[in-house]
Amino acid sequence: MDLNENSTQVQSLLSSADKSIFPAFAVSLISCFLLSIIVGCIDSPIGGLINTETRCVRQNVPGLNGEWRNGALTLQAVRVDSNGVDQFTTDQSYSDGGVQGTATSGLLWEATLFWHWRGRSCYGDSDWFMSAGDE
Repeated sequence: MDLNENSTQVQSLLSSADKSIFPAFAVSLISCFLLSIIVGCIDSPIGGLINTETRCVRQNVPGLNGEWRNGALTLQAVRVDSNGVDQFTTDQSYSDGGVQGTATSGLLWEATLFWHWRGRSCYGDSDWFMSAGDE
């Protein structure tokens, strides 16, 4: 599977999506959530996860371009009212290339996904580098 082609297809679907097709846009109580990633995408040079130290993510050290949680892929559940009206605000300056930004209020839940780099530098430090095959 071509990871770049797959990513382009997903982005195209989401940008042109009719909200009625995707129930995730509806207001509902989330009782179960599953996240899966394609094998090989962790160290892919195109769209791979950023390698960083756990402490950098937990301490919210800004990434190379000011990214939230040191550039880790961050999933957030935010507050909306029963009519679907936003009860949260976001800030795009914490999201390098993201269109939604990071929740600055109304955050209910947050999870991060990143390539754990034990004993190494934070993403954005002068000695940080991307090296395939490191753990």
